[in-house]
Amino acid sequence: MARWKGFDLYLRYRKLERKNDGHRRRGWLLAAVAAAVFVLAWQLLEFRNRGLEEKLEGYWAWLDDPRNVSSYKEAVASGEIAGELKQRIALVGMLTARLACYPKVDSALLARVSAVGGAEIRATVQSYDSGSGELVLQAESKSAIDASGYVKKLEGLGVFQTVYYNGYVWDDERYRLQVRCVLRAAGGEEGQDAAGHIER
Repeated sequence: MARWKGFDLYLRYRKLERKNDGHRRRGWLLAAVAAAVFVLAWQLLEFRNRGLEEKLEGYWAWLDDPRNVSSYKEAVASGEIAGELKQRIALVGMLTARLACYPKVDSALLARVSAVGGAEIRATVQSYDSGSGELVLQAESKSAIDASGYVKKLEGLGVFQTVYYNGYVWDDERYRLQVRCVLRAAGGEEGQDAAGHIER
């Protein structure tokens, strides 16, 4: 015969309540653990940030130290001076190389130029631009100068890339002719005329 079980609502409620209490306790426990982990992580971050701030303050103190500032300024000034010296040395080297490619403008060359005019034409150097290799001569004579013949004789010396003139004037009972000669670079390299044009 079947035994009748009683249905006790209160007993059922108490069992369910105990079961729910276990779930609630576990929930509270998990929440407490999560909160503890969060607080611990927050504390670690705070500690790390404090350490970084202290390091940063140390760096700023080192940078603001007058000894370090003066050392830095000295290093910057030395760097600027070194850069300027380097540029000047490069410029001297460039000018030296440029001068080396032209024939020397010395007494031997000037004697050859003077000999071209003979006894009739006296040539004097007005200027010499070592950068472009241009030599400016003034030729004077009591008689009319054969300008084109004189220019051809100067070209015949073989040291000038180009020789040109703008005509001559009569002044103080003399004919004056200004001649511009651009020296030929060594090895037949290109030279520049007075206007900076490359002559071939």
